[in-house]
Amino acid sequence: MSAPFLFNTTEKNLPYILFYDNGDQVVPTHWHKELELSFILKGVARLLVNDEMYEVHENEAILINGGDTHFYFASTDHRRLVILVDLDIIEGSSSFVELKKELNTRLEMNEKTCSRWSEEDRNALIDIIGRLARLNDQNVFGRELLVRAMIFELLFLYSKDEYKVVEKRINYQTENKAMVKLQRVFNYIEQHYTEPITLDDIASEAGFNPSYFTRFFKSYTNVTFYDYLSNFRVSKAQYLLVQKPDMSISMVAESVGFTSVKTFNRVFLKCVKIPPTKFRKVNK
Repeated sequence: MSAPFLFNTTEKNLPYILFYDNGDQVVPTHWHKELELSFILKGVARLLVNDEMYEVHENEAILINGGDTHFYFASTDHRRLVILVDLDIIEGSSSFVELKKELNTRLEMNEKTCSRWSEEDRNALIDIIGRLARLNDQNVFGRELLVRAMIFELLFLYSKDEYKVVEKRINYQTENKAMVKLQRVFNYIEQHYTEPITLDDIASEAGFNPSYFTRFFKSYTNVTFYDYLSNFRVSKAQYLLVQKPDMSISMVAESVGFTSVKTFNRVFLKCVKIPPTKFRKVNK
């Protein structure tokens, strides 16, 4: 599946970042090189990882491998803690190359969620997440050492032999025709977001009439199609604003499919909570 790469800004001296997300907006399909661990603090997270559907409940976590495409559905009454970490964090070990290769293999083959873990390991996971969260805003000597140690603990838990998937999961596209149609919509947006996209266009791509498509999309994603499209275009604009500082705001707006700077500024402010000019300034 085609999906945009997401550039992440981690800590200056550590390929790691921890942040919180209320989940009230769709996170468009994307991928990045870092591992992503989402720990559910409240409610339920619904997401697609490589076209497979997952539901992750309160006090559970899901680990998404670097390079895996993933999409978060919008959730109500929800909050999650997210950790992004590059496996380069283990660099320095005498067996770094072999260790990283084996870790990648195990993380690919093992369970992504902790729903079937032992109680002991689930409690260990919750404890590590809590310690990382408490350490997040502290600026104390040795913080980097502690973060690395706890990330190693997480990697150990997720790579244990007993959590290897014995039977290959059925691809969710063959399990649910609705997901096939959603993926067709997401792919179409990825390929055409720089152009005008009408409701008739996207409904036809999914094989529905516009009225039914509107209800279908909202029921599965919890947002309207136009809200999703706007959020997707804004996510593309964020990348351009940071990675192409010489590109004018009007050029950025046009490049991601907005027909006017005024509309772009209004939608960007609604999605990101700050205007694009300020976003570029604080992300220099």
